[in-house]
Amino acid sequence: MVHFTQSYLKGLEGCYGLVEMSGIKLIGSFETLELREGLKVKMVRCGVRPDGTPYYFFEPVEG
Repeated sequence: MVHFTQSYLKGLEGCYGLVEMSGIKLIGSFETLELREGLKVKMVRCGVRPDGTPYYFFEPVEG
């Protein structure tokens, strides 16, 4: 993970991070607030919302 932030906007509350995977950078959501730069993560869910926008959920890799 490269960068992360926490959102307090209504409907968009949560923690978000910029994750680099095989040279591709994705903005994804996290269910934990225990994030730091350089943390290894894995994608646990992804898909497309009804409005056509993609979403990605990540969680830290243990170890």
